[in-house]
Amino acid sequence: MVPREVYLQNNLISDIEPSAFRNLFNLSILNLENNKLTRLDPSQITFQHLPSLTRLNLQNNEIQSIKMWSFITMGSPGSTVTM
Repeated sequence: MVPREVYLQNNLISDIEPSAFRNLFNLSILNLENNKLTRLDPSQITFQHLPSLTRLNLQNNEIQSIKMWSFITMGSPGSTVTM
């Protein structure tokens, strides 16, 4: 069974492997709140393999810069990213 929601908040995550979410095609909610992420680099972390993703929570991380195309292929036009 492929999960539709993944909650990884409060885990001190500082890095995400490029293929970490690759096979989660039905994932609609991804919560990475309250971790130690410092950057989202499209060459390292992409959300292009998550066509159903509609909510991404990145609040309370240490992200200092984001490439503007990081979320361009995320889900549908009504998708939200919380920073």
